[in-house]
Amino acid sequence: MTYVFFVPGIPAPGGSKRHIGRGRIIEDCKRTPAWRQAVAFAAMEARCQPLEGPLTLTVYFSMPRPRGHLNKAGQLKPSAPMFPTVRPDCTKLLRSTEDALLGICWNDDAQIVTQTVRKIYATGPAGAQIEVRKA
Repeated sequence: MTYVFFVPGIPAPGGSKRHIGRGRIIEDCKRTPAWRQAVAFAAMEARCQPLEGPLTLTVYFSMPRPRGHLNKAGQLKPSAPMFPTVRPDCTKLLRSTEDALLGICWNDDAQIVTQTVRKIYATGPAGAQIEVRKA
């Protein structure tokens, strides 16, 4: 069994938390809850059901390009970098995405035995292309 789906939107990191008092902790990035909700929605739209056993997860994050990478005509400048080497990092993007898929694509993220993650600049819409399959 394999699930493949695309999540539109700007990927947000997960894992960093902030204490706001009285024992309350919130996500450091305000976009994280919306991103997790978008990931969960896309997985449910793809009719994902929790898989059993070892799994392989592949995620390609497509990040929006900064305007400074384009010239006045909207063309990519020759000096523009090929890959986004700025925050958020792949590990934190993957963490928020994995958390959103818990109970939808798997019952425990310990089931993931192989991961491939890539962060690129989007040539189309920003988001994440996700594939979950039995290992």
